[in-house]
Amino acid sequence: MFSQLLFADIVIADVSIHNANVFYELGIRHALRDRKTILIKCAGFDETPFNILGYKYVSYDKDKPADSLTSLVKALEQTIQTNRKDSPVFNVLPGAQ
Repeated sequence: MFSQLLFADIVIADVSIHNANVFYELGIRHALRDRKTILIKCAGFDETPFNILGYKYVSYDKDKPADSLTSLVKALEQTIQTNRKDSPVFNVLPGAQ
């Protein structure tokens, strides 16, 4: 799991429910890589925890997740094409390598 979080070109994390493993793995990704992490979230599920509240998400409907496929593809394309840092670790500590 650690090597996949480090070496994956893109990681998609579903933060719809408060799953400790997901948040742990998201933290590892953010600590190891400064970009190319996409968050997805099911509308109407658990309230987003305050420490990731301001992040950008791709939302989907639990009854019709396929309806959000276009939004996910767009997010993937934008993530591939941009060099924007999405890791709060690297945004707060710009000298981190």
